Amino acid sequence: MTPSGDVLDLVSFANDNGDLRVRDALTGRAFTLSLDATGREPAPPDGFLFPVDAAVGTTTDTIEVPAGVTAYLRAADGEHMGEFSATPRDLPEGTYYLELAAPVKTYIRLSRTAATVAYTQPRSEGGALRVSFPEPAYVEVGARSAHDRSRATITVSDDPRALMAAVSHLGSSIREFSPERSWPTLRGYPPAIEVGDELAIPDGLTPPDTGVTLGVPDSIADVYRVAPLAYYLGATVEPASEPTLSLSNGYSAPLAPDEPLESAVDRLLATCVVLDSLARTDGYYSLPRHEYDELAGRLPFYPPNLYDSPIPEQLMEYLEVTPDLLAPAVPQWPVTAVLRDDIADAELLPHALHGLWRVHVDDPQTDGRARSRTENGTAFEPSAITAHAHGVPPTGDARLVPSFRDAARETPYVTREDATTVVFAAPDRAPALLDALSDLPEPVSVCVSDDPATVRKAAANATVAYWDRPPLRHGNGFGALDTTPLGLAVITGEHAFDAAVDLTERGVPAAMSAAARLPVSRVADLLYCVQVGCSVETTVRYAGIEDAVRVVGHPTYVPVRTDGIVGPARVDVTPPGSSGHAFTTRFAVTVDDPVGGVVRFAEPLPRDAYHLIGASAPQPETHDTAEAAELLDHPTTFVRIDGTPVPPTESLTPEMLRRATHERAD
Repeated sequence: MTPSGDVLDLVSFANDNGDLRVRDALTGRAFTLSLDATGREPAPPDGFLFPVDAAVGTTTDTIEVPAGVTAYLRAADGEHMGEFSATPRDLPEGTYYLELAAPVKTYIRLSRTAATVAYTQPRSEGGALRVSFPEPAYVEVGARSAHDRSRATITVSDDPRALMAAVSHLGSSIREFSPERSWPTLRGYPPAIEVGDELAIPDGLTPPDTGVTLGVPDSIADVYRVAPLAYYLGATVEPASEPTLSLSNGYSAPLAPDEPLESAVDRLLATCVVLDSLARTDGYYSLPRHEYDELAGRLPFYPPNLYDSPIPEQLMEYLEVTPDLLAPAVPQWPVTAVLRDDIADAELLPHALHGLWRVHVDDPQTDGRARSRTENGTAFEPSAITAHAHGVPPTGDARLVPSFRDAARETPYVTREDATTVVFAAPDRAPALLDALSDLPEPVSVCVSDDPATVRKAAANATVAYWDRPPLRHGNGFGALDTTPLGLAVITGEHAFDAAVDLTERGVPAAMSAAARLPVSRVADLLYCVQVGCSVETTVRYAGIEDAVRVVGHPTYVPVRTDGIVGPARVDVTPPGSSGHAFTTRFAVTVDDPVGGVVRFAEPLPRDAYHLIGASAPQPETHDTAEAAELLDHPTTFVRIDGTPVPPTESLTPEMLRRATHERAD
């Protein structure tokens, strides 16, 4: 094993004309704090209550946080103490943290001091936050990188043991191995993997030491299969005659004694994420949790008691929980990545693990789609979409390309107000499309020209482009398009799949392909979903086009963002019982809202309790038919009535609910 390449810094601090410049060294994002930075010195990151990658300390009599940055006050134990206004707030002597929602996640530690804090003018009017001390005070500033890209690259050969060593290092990007690792923001992007002649791991890339070992047979396929669990648990992967879970406390047992290895890994990973999310409820963020209320009293242990326990001790308790008990709280996993038993697919592995996707291995002897849909008999739901590393996937599934994650990261972040949609239509369909698309939330341009220059101009600033006519690569300028602004391309026609692959390889984060033109109503449903903030995968499901399209690129990419709020939700409505209709809500896991995050319904069904993103949450209230229709007629609510979806472009009416109830009774 030889060193290879560099391990990049995560954050850096610099003197900026006497002030402190805080920079995320991986992303390049930065901002400046006004304070006396001339005398700064390194400070221990462990001195902060919250995870930071690096810290500095300095003595100053004032701190000014730039306009546009929100600051939250926390006590020494992390308890949230509110925000600030233009009215001065006096803090008695003590230790506090200022948590800054800045371009770089930053914490300011005020240690054993009094302070007066206020905005120079109302924050909405561009006021800066000023912190004044009665006398010069020593403060520490810690910052955490978004870590949305790899900081190092590991080279592997085609020897399965080289891949084992690489996978054993992928958890080095996780900030800490307490239950807090279930928060997506604490799981940094794993090191990249490239294929070469011999194993090479960069100096400075340290494997975690969590006391967990996963033994697997000497095969690339089995290393792929256990990789998600190894990454999340910081486990060492070693050769063994059969898949084995071994812990530093002496426990050792077959990892999959009665089921396929993929199923066992899927199940144990989901178990760990859900139970970690319950154990963290008394950690950094104390939030009322739906899953906690439903499960905590039925578990054989009190989840917060495991917060400070080593992972082996946690796992001993977690392994006692049955899948059936846990199943209602498990999120619908976003993606199952299906790789080949081939070292060439190793470069896709870190991208899949960053999303905490499931990883299965293609078996030429079975129908991969059928296998992945049933999840090998696991008690938990199948993944929302299956993404294949090669070939032409079945309709409703996705094809990954190596550049998909880079494209998703580098494409401009576009909100609904700034997004543009263009449809390229043949003359015979243009009138029908114009009519069907006229009522969408945002305007849609329809272009009927096949002149290459006109096509290029129409697509030049498009966020979403839909080709309702075959995009001949040279005949209408398709191959010469500027792909920079495109977040999603939808392509129909005989060569649509090849064109979709071509576009994603040229930097478009995601594309859909359909062998034939979609019905006009489905085009409207598809574009509606995208315009209100659905991911690519949820757009396919909510628009009801799983039997017609293939996804290429990033399956959970969100082309149009809903700025400041979590995206659209699925609401399942049951026929009325004795007390009325019951609702169950679910927010889909996306690239912006990964596995492990939490959310609560703000509108139109406000609720105090948070629940895991991707998990179904029954609402406690019931509603009569008229009230249910009024509540659910909301632009970002996608309704299913007794399992039957309401088309996205149709407004829910009481008659729909009555008709569904009547049909069910029949």
